[in-house]
Amino acid sequence: MKLQRALLWTATVVALALGQQFHDASQRPLPYVLLGIATLFPLAATFLHKDQKWLSRWPLFGDLVLVLAALGLSLEVFGQFTGLYRWAAQPHHPPFDKVALLVSVSVVLGAVGLAATDRVGRVTSAVMVIATVLLGLLIVHDTKPWIDVYLFHTRSVEALLHGQMPYGAFTPNIYKGMPFYAPEVLTPDGAQVHLGFPYPPLQLLLALAPQRLLGDYRYLHILAIGVSCALMLWMKPGMKSRVAVAVFLLAPWMILVMEQGWTEPLLVLFFSLTMVAALRAPRMLPFALAGVFAIKQYAVALAPLVFLLVDDRKRAWRIVIQSGLLAAATLVPFALWDWRGLVNDLVLFLVRQPLRPDSYNWTSLVWTHWRVLIPQGLAFASLVAAVLLTVWKGPRGPLGFASGTMLGFTLFFGFSKHAFYNYWFFLLAVAAWALVLSDDEAPVPALTPAAVSK
Repeated sequence: MKLQRALLWTATVVALALGQQFHDASQRPLPYVLLGIATLFPLAATFLHKDQKWLSRWPLFGDLVLVLAALGLSLEVFGQFTGLYRWAAQPHHPPFDKVALLVSVSVVLGAVGLAATDRVGRVTSAVMVIATVLLGLLIVHDTKPWIDVYLFHTRSVEALLHGQMPYGAFTPNIYKGMPFYAPEVLTPDGAQVHLGFPYPPLQLLLALAPQRLLGDYRYLHILAIGVSCALMLWMKPGMKSRVAVAVFLLAPWMILVMEQGWTEPLLVLFFSLTMVAALRAPRMLPFALAGVFAIKQYAVALAPLVFLLVDDRKRAWRIVIQSGLLAAATLVPFALWDWRGLVNDLVLFLVRQPLRPDSYNWTSLVWTHWRVLIPQGLAFASLVAAVLLTVWKGPRGPLGFASGTMLGFTLFFGFSKHAFYNYWFFLLAVAAWALVLSDDEAPVPALTPAAVSK
């Protein structure tokens, strides 16, 4: 069963990495075949408990993980170099050659990490993480992205430093004339959008230092990606972790995520810290989970999955309450400052947003080809159902937490009004963690009450 899970999660990571690369606004079938794999294979990996012995008897079955990973990496490498045009630094810009060189180094190191012995593989994979971090730092240093996310961050940091409320403010509409915002959130002339900062306060608080001291909050995001990958390699040394890190870091749209300044790298970091806390430091679990709950609005839906991490129900409830209170503490000061502005930016803005037919999800596919709008209630219902089903029948421990996260949010994003690179970037990291943990079958002993009391 462990080997079958590893194969299913490898296919999931590869499918997610390639699906977004092949997607465009025409909504062609191939990306959705890959999205279907990324939805159904985690379902099989989570609930397929019966060992299929006939598969295990096949002599080459154990090599399929490496074969699939190598095929996926080959396609990713092609996407890396053909997709460099997507980011701001085009071939006539100075950093382009350096970026191409660092990408080449990462590709070579990733390939060596898969082919080499464990000792050499660990070193090359670690160096690949360092090379990717250097690549990210170079991209951040030499680019200023044209995207509202970057504008929201920079303006909100400045507002907070000057003692102004960042939430509920008006921001220049850089997409004037484009249907990216609902009419209700725009001024009559369309020049301003009634939105100060669309993310929870923890995102803003963490952006303060790098934006103020280094001139760009994205430096923290690059560090978050590197630390998350380092934790994968450290927690479970072996071939599965090297495969997971290689496929994750060499995803063709990794450069775009680094450049655009989307907030998901911090969610990936707190998710990774949750996995580490569950495996090695149970006392830190409430703090890691608080970071998950406080960094994105929708992450609170993962709270029931805590019961997969802790055998004792009372302790599980205590962790949920503790992490919830810690997450709420980041909201309270801003709610007391201007609760209307906070609700406008974190809730009402998202409710009012229109369907994005160019996004990568089932809702956009169905609308583009058949002009049928999938009810948004289905996204929330499927998220809740997947999480609760995983708690009921899924594997215990961190693997169950990762599986439930993957199942719930693959459906949630898939049926939502919009889902772009950053949404699937988070799930790419979750699937990578599930691959790393795919040999875990039982609850983690460190989380039992007796161990915690020591």
